[in-house]
Formats: sequence, C-alpha cells, structure tokens
Amino acid sequence: MLKGMKDTFVDVKATLDNHTTVIIEMQVLNVEAFEKRVLYNAGTMNMIPDNMNSEIEQAFNIINEAGLSEEELEAQHKRHDFIWLQKASIQKATKDGLSLGIKQGREQGREEGRKQGREEGREQGIEQMIVEMKSNEIPIATIAKITKLTEKEIREV
Repeated sequence: MLKGMKDTFVDVKATLDNHTTVIIEMQVLNVEAFEKRVLYNAGTMNMIPDNMNSEIEQAFNIINEAGLSEEELEAQHKRHDFIWLQKASIQKATKDGLSLGIKQGREQGREEGRKQGREEGREQGIEQMIVEMKSNEIPIATIAKITKLTEKEIREV
C-alpha cells in the first residue's frame, strides 16, 4: 500500500436537499460483504440505472485526479496499478487453486475407486470360494474358520 493512501477512490462529504450531511465512499477493493453494505446503504433507491457504474467511475476518476499535483497523480496511478496487480494475482491464485483442487480431487476419486474395486473383487472371490466349498460338501464350520465369516454369513451365500 502506498503511504497516505487508503482503500477508497474518494470520500465526498455532501449535503442532500433535505439538509442531511452524508459521506459518500467509493470502494476500490472488493471485500467480503461489500455487496450487502451497498444494498443497505442504497436501501431507499427505487431504481439504479444500468449505466450508472461507468458514469460513476468516470466521475470519481475526474474528481479523484482533479487538483492533484504531478507527484500525487503519479502516486495515484501507481496505486491503481498496485490494485490491478493484486486483483490479477488473486484471480490467478484462485484459478491455480481451483485447478489443483480438481486435479487432487480426481486423483483421490481414482484411488477410492481402486480401493472399492479391490474390496468388491475380494468379496466376490470369497463368495465364489464359499460356493465352491459348499458344492464340495465342506462343513459350514470349516468354511467359516477358513473365511473368517460367521456360519450365518456362510449360509446366506
């Protein structure tokens, strides 16, 4: 952050037609719950024009740069560049994180699938072995001892 700068484009102190004094603040960074704050602050507005964002941005840029010295203007442009870089780095980190998460999720899913497949294959093999032992008239107690299953489980196969 540049020295003396804060996270808004401009703060404007204004007096409304009903003589109420308000401070209008233009937010630069998108912070959590900002949308809720905007809706709360704009709660009495019935309609927001579609083109309001670009017009407001242009107005605030003019206000923000008017009356600034060359040094202050340069600092303001550096700040805008800094903020743009921060937003771009957040977007890249989000994209990279999502990509990595998807890759890890797929690998984890494959491993779980392999594990489940091996377990199902083992169970099928035991069932086939039980059927074969039963057809060879091996006693249920012996089959249970070999397979480590209960006699009830052996009878259900």
